[in-house]
Amino acid sequence: MSKFLKSFKFTMILLLLGCNSNDDSNNNTSSFMRADIDSVSWESTSIELSNLNVFNASDFQQLLIKGANDDFKITVVINEQISSNCITEGMYTGTFVNIDYSYKTDSGVFLTEYYNDPINNSLESDAIVNITECSDGSVSGTFSGTLYKGTSSTDTVSITNGEFQNITLNLIEN
Repeated sequence: MSKFLKSFKFTMILLLLGCNSNDDSNNNTSSFMRADIDSVSWESTSIELSNLNVFNASDFQQLLIKGANDDFKITVVINEQISSNCITEGMYTGTFVNIDYSYKTDSGVFLTEYYNDPINNSLESDAIVNITECSDGSVSGTFSGTLYKGTSSTDTVSITNGEFQNITLNLIEN
């Protein structure tokens, strides 16, 4: 019996030493983009674009993230008057934000018709993108807004509960 207890203690010590703080189940490093489109859940199956374009000469940068699945695509764009290796954490609204929505037509082509501010229309955008984290080459945040079809103020798509997490950024310096 003594041999069994020693062996058991040794096994338990090895198991305990093998665990560390990185094994915490709350440490979520998955990468995704998802939102509700007119109250219907959508989640991307791929990230088609995730660039941080930095224009050093003009102290300007642009974040572009495009998530897609078989039927829909959502693109989130932030313009910022600064140049660095990450987008500044915080909330972006107005002319600093562009969100668009594309859908697959019957012929299999994706058509982008819905934008956060209607072309040639005086309606104000309610689009919001909140960058919650940008570090170590990845970005996370939330987004929402009403998207308009062309110049129509009545043909809209509502994007709510938008979220992107741990999206790896491709840094492109211009």
